Amino acid sequence: MDRSRPKAAAGPARKKSAVLVTPQVRARQFKLGTFHVTGELLFCSSCNIPVDFIRKDSCTKHLDRKVRKRKGESVDGHDSHEAKKQKLQAIWSFC
Repeated sequence: MDRSRPKAAAGPARKKSAVLVTPQVRARQFKLGTFHVTGELLFCSSCNIPVDFIRKDSCTKHLDRKVRKRKGESVDGHDSHEAKKQKLQAIWSFC
C-alpha cells in the first residue's frame, strides 16, 4: 500500500515566480529612493548591492539586514553621504 501523496493531474505546471514583475515595477512598490534600477537589475540605493526583484520578500528581507543598516541609517542615503562629505572637508582643511 503506497501512502505517498496523490500526484497532481497532468497539465501546465504553475510557476511560483511573478512573471510580469520588472525591476521598475518592484522599485515603485517601495518608498522613493529605496531601490533604483540600472539596466535590468534592481539595486539597493543605500548599499548599492543588486537585489533579487522577482519576489517582493527578497527585497523586504534585504531591507531588514543588519549589514545594510550599518552602511547607512537613512533609507535614501542622503544623511550618510552628507556626513562623509563633512568629514572629508574637515580632513582637507587640516592639510
